[in-house]
Amino acid sequence: MRRQDRDRSATGPKALGGRRQVQRAMLATGLAVLPFSAAFVRAPAAGAAFTGSNGPVAFVSTRQSDGSFGGILEVNSQANGLGNASGDQSATTGLTNGDNGAGTDAEPFFSPDGGTVFFSSNSDTSGVWVIYDISTSASGSPTEVSQVSGEESDDDYAPSIAPDGRTVVFNRNDVSLDTLDADAPDPAGSVCTLYTPAVGLAAVSNGRASRALFNPQDPTELLYVGADNHLHLVTGLPTPSATVPTNPCGAVAGENGVTDTDLSAAATDSVTGKTDASGSYQDENPDWSPDGSKLIFDSTRGGTNHTLWQMTNITSGTLTVTPLWPGQVGSGGTLKSTTEPVFSPDGTAVAFVEPGQGQNTWTGEIVGTGQGLSNAEDVSLSTEGNGIVNDQPDWGSAQPTEGTPEVSQAIFLPGLALIVGGLGLAYQRRRQAAFWRTQRAWASGRP
Repeated sequence: MRRQDRDRSATGPKALGGRRQVQRAMLATGLAVLPFSAAFVRAPAAGAAFTGSNGPVAFVSTRQSDGSFGGILEVNSQANGLGNASGDQSATTGLTNGDNGAGTDAEPFFSPDGGTVFFSSNSDTSGVWVIYDISTSASGSPTEVSQVSGEESDDDYAPSIAPDGRTVVFNRNDVSLDTLDADAPDPAGSVCTLYTPAVGLAAVSNGRASRALFNPQDPTELLYVGADNHLHLVTGLPTPSATVPTNPCGAVAGENGVTDTDLSAAATDSVTGKTDASGSYQDENPDWSPDGSKLIFDSTRGGTNHTLWQMTNITSGTLTVTPLWPGQVGSGGTLKSTTEPVFSPDGTAVAFVEPGQGQNTWTGEIVGTGQGLSNAEDVSLSTEGNGIVNDQPDWGSAQPTEGTPEVSQAIFLPGLALIVGGLGLAYQRRRQAAFWRTQRAWASGRP
């Protein structure tokens, strides 16, 4: 399908959206000096200040294709009645249908504002995998963004979006990590190779690949899963440019300050107390926390099943990996596999996949992250009965519905504060905005 005309202007929602990350700042009027321990600033309602931040969960399902993956659905994670077939079904809507079952739509990934879902699909007549996007708020057909319809020749998997809301990174041919500018007039024409890992990339299976992910707070850092089944962090990447196309290209480890660190090999396992560089485990499907301070992923550490883990001290201190859900770690018939975790936009919950009854897979969420996950439990989303497989979740930000009032958001600034012009920052993004970075930029006079 040729690219459709859409609003991609600098002030349009796509320019602010599109891994997910959006920042919006506002200046209000007024002058205030608060000689107290904290300054309280309330930004007036803005287009980004929504009530609530955790929106729908997108996932791939066999529901629409009679037993094989074919469509992408989304379920309202805040709906009442979740956890049973009728409640899940009523809270769920379809986004794509795999070209009416002719192909497979896979690996959905929300833009930062939740208004767009990027995904991979082999539904084109050529049968190769291509990156598409589709609006979540308006009817329409998916649009190819990584290749030109009728000229496809590469397999493109597992898209994700950088903090700028435009730079899409994806796996090309299971060899390189390529990027495109989703806001360019011709996104396919902007495709270039960002980085080719020396260790290779984790093997793709049925259109499923562990995504490469930019650090939500630093677009010069990229996380990927190598062919050694380890989590790797590339640092020192070129930043997206200010002009179209924005996406960077040509990074090489060891050149121009680019480094590639094997995080899995360097991390100390909290269960064994050891650092295991041999790679006898498989670390897969990572996701950054919204503040860029830790990772969640699934792994065979601690047993034969894939279970959920978290990695802390990514950029400083001693790397540590700890079970995200300790009760699920180990081997045995009573322990189920848990895979493909993704953080909620507000960082307080995790969506993941767990086998259910029969062949059914549940997309659920872990609650209690603020309590160290000791009270974790799963809530099934979109089960719709046995035999339906729901897989590959991603969690999008909430969007305001028409007629819903927007609300202001409070910000606390420690220490004596002089508020000139009533500076207020209102933001909504899938991965939380770098607040202090914005403050420093404002103080130095930079836009």
